[in-house]
Amino acid sequence: MAEVRGSTPLGPIIFKKMLLYTLKPNKKRAIIPKVISVLFLCILFYLGIQLNLYLLEVPISTFTAVLIISALFILFVFESIMTYSKADRLTYYFHDDKLTVQNKELRSIDYLDVQNTSIKQNLVDKVFNTGTIILAPDFSIKFINNSSQLYNWINQLVARSRQMRGF
Repeated sequence: MAEVRGSTPLGPIIFKKMLLYTLKPNKKRAIIPKVISVLFLCILFYLGIQLNLYLLEVPISTFTAVLIISALFILFVFESIMTYSKADRLTYYFHDDKLTVQNKELRSIDYLDVQNTSIKQNLVDKVFNTGTIILAPDFSIKFINNSSQLYNWINQLVARSRQMRGF
């Protein structure tokens, strides 16, 4: 529990900010579709190189083919590691008055600033039983398990925050 000091016309006041819940996204949902798409693009890129060389009637040596495949494999592994590291450091912190997201930088949205909430679930989300919760105007919680339960809880937090602050 963090203390935040403020003042009122009657004197100083201390508000207690409480961390209610910490949430990590489903890493499999974040990683697997990205890895599959990168693998598909690497294969397509290799076939495009092969087709261009064939149409130009340029013979390709075994060494050159192995070199191209090795470079594409290195790019594939690099992209997979980068995707995993992004998914691993993404954390959502639910406080009693705001939602904070830790990724590269720290971002937060006060529950009073949430104008609208909605839930989105595409085909891949249905396979992994995940979803994305959109907090309008410009905030989203991605790759979350049991997103419908969290959606209801967030709506309760927003309503309670508005009620506590007299809105």
